[in-house]
Amino acid sequence: MKELLRPARLAPGARVAVVAPSGPVPEERIQAGLDVLRGWDLDPVVAPHVLDRHEEFAYLAGADADRAADLQRA
Repeated sequence: MKELLRPARLAPGARVAVVAPSGPVPEERIQAGLDVLRGWDLDPVVAPHVLDRHEEFAYLAGADADRAADLQRA
C-alpha cells in the first residue's frame, strides 16, 4: 500500500481563500470561520460571492458562474 502523501503545513500569515461552492452560509458562520482562521495566524480572503444566494434555487450559494469564478480565483 502506498504511503499517504501529506502537503507541507501552511506558514504563519499564509493566505487562504474562503468560498461557498455549494450551499449558502449564514454571515455569522462565515465570521466564526474567519475568526478561527485568524486564530491560526492565517490570512483569510473572502471570495466576492460567498454571501450570494441563487435567485431561483435557494439551496445554492449564488449563480453557477459566480461560484465557479470564486473557485477559480481561489
